[in-house]
Amino acid sequence: MFGFTDAGARMLAYNVLTLLALAVSAAALWTAFKNRLVPLMVTFGLLITGGLAVGQVYPSFVQRFRVEPNELERESEYILENMRFTKMGFDLTDLERREFDYERTPNVDWLAAAAQFEGLPIWSPQALLTTYRQLEARYPYYEFSGVTVDRYEGLDGLVPVTVAVREVLPRGIQDQNWQNLHLRDEYIRGMGGVVSAATARTPEGRPSMFVSGIPPEFSASDDAPLGVNLTRPEVYIGIRPQQYAIVNSVATGDAAGVEGGEQQPGVDFPEGIQLDSPLRRLALAWRFRDWNLLISGEVNRSSRFVFRRDVLDRVTRLSGQLLRFPEAPYPVIHEGRIVWILEGFTWTSSFPLSTLQDLEAGRAVRYVRNSVKITIDGVTGEVNFYIVDDVDPLLQAYAEGLPGLFRPLSDMPGGLRDHIRYPRSMLSLQARVLYQYHQETSPLFHGQQDVWTLPQELAQGTTPVPYQPEYGLYRLPGEEESDFLLTSVFVPRGRQNLTAILTASSDPDRYGELVLFDVPVEDQVPGPRQVEALIEQDPVISQQFSLWRTGGSQVWTGHLHLVPVGRTLLYMEPVFLAAEEDAIPDLTRFVVSDGYRVAMEETLQESIQALARIADASAPDLIFADGPVDLPSLDTDQWPAEALALLEVADGALRTGDFQGFGDALDELRALLERLSTGPTN
Repeated sequence: MFGFTDAGARMLAYNVLTLLALAVSAAALWTAFKNRLVPLMVTFGLLITGGLAVGQVYPSFVQRFRVEPNELERESEYILENMRFTKMGFDLTDLERREFDYERTPNVDWLAAAAQFEGLPIWSPQALLTTYRQLEARYPYYEFSGVTVDRYEGLDGLVPVTVAVREVLPRGIQDQNWQNLHLRDEYIRGMGGVVSAATARTPEGRPSMFVSGIPPEFSASDDAPLGVNLTRPEVYIGIRPQQYAIVNSVATGDAAGVEGGEQQPGVDFPEGIQLDSPLRRLALAWRFRDWNLLISGEVNRSSRFVFRRDVLDRVTRLSGQLLRFPEAPYPVIHEGRIVWILEGFTWTSSFPLSTLQDLEAGRAVRYVRNSVKITIDGVTGEVNFYIVDDVDPLLQAYAEGLPGLFRPLSDMPGGLRDHIRYPRSMLSLQARVLYQYHQETSPLFHGQQDVWTLPQELAQGTTPVPYQPEYGLYRLPGEEESDFLLTSVFVPRGRQNLTAILTASSDPDRYGELVLFDVPVEDQVPGPRQVEALIEQDPVISQQFSLWRTGGSQVWTGHLHLVPVGRTLLYMEPVFLAAEEDAIPDLTRFVVSDGYRVAMEETLQESIQALARIADASAPDLIFADGPVDLPSLDTDQWPAEALALLEVADGALRTGDFQGFGDALDELRALLERLSTGPTN
């Protein structure tokens, strides 16, 4: 960080050294004309001596005797400037801070809690990828590279969905002859994708499909969102590396059942390069070292040569090194076809007084903006650059130098504009900046006593990993409508209790609005890892997990969601079960918690009802939109044994002086007895 010593000593040293360097240059000229070495030797000696004295000794002297005795006073002005420019560099100037008025034991509106949870994705990407690959790839030459969470308009509002694109995997083609790799329709283009509900499952614990099969078929229902039907499922341009393709205007049909017929370049497939002359074929054969282009009888004058079929390669050929792309593109279904959206970032490491942060591996920056959204048509390959941040000076300079490349966001079709999202990579970068730069005064920043970090969570395993930002559709405190938000959370460094929640809006009308909720430190609000520890310690849940694992099944939990409900925070975590490592996982349970009590049932509504009863013995049965839920009856033969086990844990903790463990065991015992007293019995 640029500070008092830099301004008062090193800048002076640089000026003195510059003058000495000029003197050496003048002496060198004098020596050349007069043939006398003394002036050159004297000035060169002064440069060496001055470099040591002024460049090293003097700044160290100032730091030791002027700065360190009164460091806060000396550095305060520079700390404030560093804070201001760092927030400016990472687009945090307009961050809105709100206090979250947390209350540990409020009167929770459990129906409102259910409404908040209804918009949260319950499927982990890994579980969906495993399911899609097992059920929807169908052929070894198809592959799903990733899963994205998005929202589409439904009959009753926005519907969160997950989308995955079925692309060609060249190494999966069994007979890898030249025709199959470059000519056959079924091997040179992907085939649509899969769309499923992000917030629902089937009774068997599988994803609830809206679009599935080859060719993709749309399953119409009242819950199905509008606009996900794939009428043009071909995917010539994708995110997986592909070899060049030769497309003929008359389709041959393929194993997926695509109908043949006359097709138009630039509409039904990429325009490419028309192979209408021997010279073009010779040039391309030379360029790609493939002489089959000259001798194949299946290549004719109407054939089109298509290459650069990777989204990132296609975009960088147009933008050069002006933009960075730290995250993968995501698919959107627009007008019946796949369109990719890629996040473009402007950046520089030369922004003054700002702190360096890593945008991606090996690239540290002091200024970054997500100023560009790039759309790439999966059928035609058409690329368009749209300006999201029109006040970004770097992008303004690029637009001046490359007229016609960047277009205003208003030119983006409305069906695509409804699906722009705040990038995970941008929020993660801003979260790292806020570890330190949430402190707003120079004394706080200088002392570094309130440094934040990301919490840990268990996801797809038993090893804790950093908490990842996740999209969800829910309502913020003080807001009237739900919003499609990207959410991350913070804990104090070295501790795991929650200290702040950061949200970014993806709503087209409020895109990029950042809100930071400060959670009262004195309330010791449980963070994600503490809630997961509470889940693991629950005797009923841990017993069930152990029973599954003893039977040879794989058990893991998904992302731990956290949402505000009134003046409290509630947590939800899905539980997955698979018969073996590569088997299709089933979403079998939901765990819901208020941070101090937990409940696990087969459905999310049942879990909410169970938690409501544990938290409040007088809580009435909740009437959801599809009717009341019936919780399973409580086995009175099982509960006494569990209560006795908790009592023994409490007694052992008391004997060893572990009063915290004693209190925790009593709390669990109390919750157990409250549930027994309020629930139906056999």
